[in-house]
This record gives sequence, structure tokens and C-alpha cells, in this order.
Amino acid sequence: MADGSTLRLRRPAGLGIRLLTVCIVVPSYIGLVALGEAIWAAAVVWSAIMAGYEYFNLMEKGGYPTNSKLGMALIAILIVRYSGAFSNIPLAVVITWGMIALLASALFSRRTPFLTWLSTAGGSIYIGSCLALLVPIRQGDAGFWWLMFLMFSTYMSDAGAYLVGSLLGRHKMWPELSPKKTWEGLIGALVLGPLFGLIMIYLSNLTVWSPLMVNLSESLFWQRPWIQEITALDVPSFSPLPISYGMGLVLAVGIALLGQLGDLVVSMWKRHVGTKDSGTLFRGHGGMLDRVDSLLFSTPLVFSLILLL
Repeated sequence: MADGSTLRLRRPAGLGIRLLTVCIVVPSYIGLVALGEAIWAAAVVWSAIMAGYEYFNLMEKGGYPTNSKLGMALIAILIVRYSGAFSNIPLAVVITWGMIALLASALFSRRTPFLTWLSTAGGSIYIGSCLALLVPIRQGDAGFWWLMFLMFSTYMSDAGAYLVGSLLGRHKMWPELSPKKTWEGLIGALVLGPLFGLIMIYLSNLTVWSPLMVNLSESLFWQRPWIQEITALDVPSFSPLPISYGMGLVLAVGIALLGQLGDLVVSMWKRHVGTKDSGTLFRGHGGMLDRVDSLLFSTPLVFSLILLL
């Protein structure tokens, strides 16, 4: 405040490098989502393993021993199973043997075997199960647009919270966990995220997508069997979202709220071990865990709604 009545806006720190990273990463992931099937599943596996790697590093910094290699293997196995591979093996069996393997390996920990199992199993199941849902969401009808709705609602909520909080933030939301989060930022999240969710519904209803997919699938290049096996460029995958604008608004608000909670959970971990970012993979944005923390809460919400529909 200059004279008690003038509001002074603060320019967000590192905004330029953040925007440059977004311009590179966002189109890349949209392309991977569009291709779908094995390509998208591989992208989810890689992203989840990177997030798991950063999680295990955080635990080690905080004095919690882990079996990171086995934990990342369990994350990958969960995602592969959710993709439809080995569908004859019940998911409960996969999780059960994963827990047994982690318990058995923890016996060889000389420091704190129980803590090793607990910290490894908790992160593996949390990250693996939540992010694995990104694969079946893409595989269903309107799968591309469901993921666009989920991702843009989630990440634009994060962007709204960051921008409004940096510019106007005055009232701390939860300083014990995340000293930079403000109530003003939450308002920004609840405005920008749902706005982009509604934009995704509008875009999904444009008539241009079906003929575009038909022409692409009929092209000589995409008719090759090995390409068709690893991609999902069919018309049903790009069908319009089967929700109204009103339902979409409610869902996007729920995504924004849950996304902020997911962000607070990872902030709690980082604050506990005394670090600012989980990693440095994305310049200006931190690590992979910093980027998927909101998705870990919002993805199950969207997947649950798709099951109900």
C-alpha cells in the first residue's frame, strides 16, 4: 500500500521462465493424450515414476528410509494393470503381492524396517493408484476431452491460485503448511479453473473433430497396423463430453477445490523435510511431483463421475 488506499500489484517471480516451460510442456502432453493407448500409458508410467522418485527422495531427506526401486516398480505395475494389460489378474492380487514384496524387502532394512515399509508402500499406492486412472479415462468414449477437461480445470486452477495469490494475496490460508497460499489465490483457482473447464466442454461440442479423426484414421500412414495398435485416434475417443455446462461447472469447482488440497498435501511433505520444491525437472515449476500433486486428488473425482455416467 502506498498511501493506505492504493493497491500495489506484485509481479509474480520467475513468470517468464514459467511461461516458457508451459509453452513447451503443455503442447507435448496434449499430443500424447491425443495419441492415446500405449503411447499415453507409457507417458503416464514415466510421469508417475518421476513423481515417485521425487517422493522417495523427499522421504529420505526427512529421515524416512525407503525401498525406492521396488516402490517405483510397483507404481509402474499398477499403471500397466490399469491400462487393461493382464486384465485376467484381479487388481487386489496385484496390490496384495506388492504389499508382500515391500514387507519382505523391509525385513532387510537395518534401521527401521516398519518405517521403510510404511513410507514406501504409502507413496507407491498413493501415486500409482491415483495417476493410473489417467489411462482408463483416456480409453473410454470422449476420453480425449475428459482428460482435457480434467487437466485444464486442474492446472488453470493452479495458475489462477498462483497469479491472483502473487498479485493480490494478503490473507494466508494455511501458513503452517504452505506460507504462500492465500484465500485470494483460492478465489483465483475457483474462477480460472472452472472457466477453462467450460471452455473444454464448448470445444468438445464443435463438429470439426469427428471428420478430422475420420480423415486421419483413413490416411495411408495411420492405417499401418503397428500404429493403430499403439494409438487411439478413433472418433469415439473424441466424442463430445456427455455433461451439461451446469454439471461441468460443478465438477470443475470440485476439481479446483480438490486440486488445492492435493497441492497442500505435497506442501506438507516438503515443509516437513525442509525443501521448497520436490525437484527441478520443470524450470520455474519444480519437479514432477509438484506438477501432479493436484491431479492426485482431482483424477479420482473425474474417474468416479465417468463410472456413474
